[in-house]
Amino acid sequence: TCIAYRMWQVMQRSGVVQPEDGALQGCNILFISSNHRLVDQVKRDLRLIRQAWDDPPLTEEDLKAIDSSHAEALKKHRLADVPPDAFPLFITSRHYLHMLEGSLPPDLAFFKRDARGGFCRKKDKGADSVNKGWNFQECELTHAKFVRDIWPKIKPKKQKKDDELAPDVVWTEICSHIKGSLEAVESPNGCLSLEGYLALGRKRALANFGEDARREVYAVFLEYQAVKRREEMYDLMDLVYHLYVQLHSRQYRGPPIHALFRDEVQDFLQAELAQDLLLAANPNALFYAGDSAQTITRGVHFRFAEVTTMFRNARERYDKQQEDGRSQPEQGGAAASSSGDTHLLAARVEKKPHEVALAVNYRTHQGILDPAALVVDLIQKWFSSAIDTLERERAEITGVRPLLLGGLEYCKQDLIHLLSDTGSGKVEMGADQAIIVRNEEAKQRV
Repeated sequence: TCIAYRMWQVMQRSGVVQPEDGALQGCNILFISSNHRLVDQVKRDLRLIRQAWDDPPLTEEDLKAIDSSHAEALKKHRLADVPPDAFPLFITSRHYLHMLEGSLPPDLAFFKRDARGGFCRKKDKGADSVNKGWNFQECELTHAKFVRDIWPKIKPKKQKKDDELAPDVVWTEICSHIKGSLEAVESPNGCLSLEGYLALGRKRALANFGEDARREVYAVFLEYQAVKRREEMYDLMDLVYHLYVQLHSRQYRGPPIHALFRDEVQDFLQAELAQDLLLAANPNALFYAGDSAQTITRGVHFRFAEVTTMFRNARERYDKQQEDGRSQPEQGGAAASSSGDTHLLAARVEKKPHEVALAVNYRTHQGILDPAALVVDLIQKWFSSAIDTLERERAEITGVRPLLLGGLEYCKQDLIHLLSDTGSGKVEMGADQAIIVRNEEAKQRV
């Protein structure tokens, strides 16, 4: 809701709401989330706000035209093909990366594409690619493939049981630090050297590794890279690095992005967020929302403190570029887009982003928040660098505490009795009661 209101505010301040048809002119807004349901929900929220507050209010015909334009835009293969009236564009993170990659010149594309810009797949017979690159999807190395297929080949052979490396920990170190950090994408090879990895602050590592443990992880990483190359696979960090390099080199061929919003930002790599600074027409027009205690994406270690550091480093780099430009006027200065300066940002970045902690939870009551806060307290005590330290959440109303149950095999009948309606004896789930489980497998067991 906060994001939807902020988007509407940006639209109003820009003077882009046109009374004739509700279309936007000169303000291209992106909303990105890894969750497609959240994308749809924020889109609906903004729609309701515009229905209530636009002057004059949008008609049903206006809304249908906006929805049709947005739906057609999402069918495009390139951001460059998205028309102005399709913005604000609501899109999932993967879809966004693919459309961003499609906006590069064909000879710099990461994926194999056909003449229309669509992906080439191995199973598509007769679909000739117009460029070299990876086959979409078939060649991607995901977390599931890493654990199932790659880990058995690269895990250290001799480990003490108490010091045994877990595949999820190694995957997180590779994704969030060795290949997915800001330092990694700014390295020549798209990954940290061993020395660079060892130099990372202790708070930047999920497990607070010491030097010996990091050396062991890095040795596994080298094996990971070798197997990945041998089996002709790529991972998300390879794509992100490729896009980052091309954005640095001003190879983006799409519309300017005037404002960019991300929700559930804790599920993104730092390298993905660093792209925003290069893509945005104004790097200060970024809006991030999230909670580092709710990270669910495998391999992501996120803290808002690192986003603040990213903005500070960007400002220092911009100031240095300006100083270098003044000292070398014959090269065209820092404002010249053809000067060859591949690290130039569109504008000066604020040194410290404005941060707002939302401590009041309107979706639940205090009885739920108290035990949840205890879990967060334990994380902060034993893994202090894993999440941001924030004020405890509170609710406006009190309520009963949730009942915590052990394994279902021990309390199945008690659970059925507890959830059954006193009159009909049936179990009906809904707004009044819910069972929270870890994954789809646990849901099926229940």
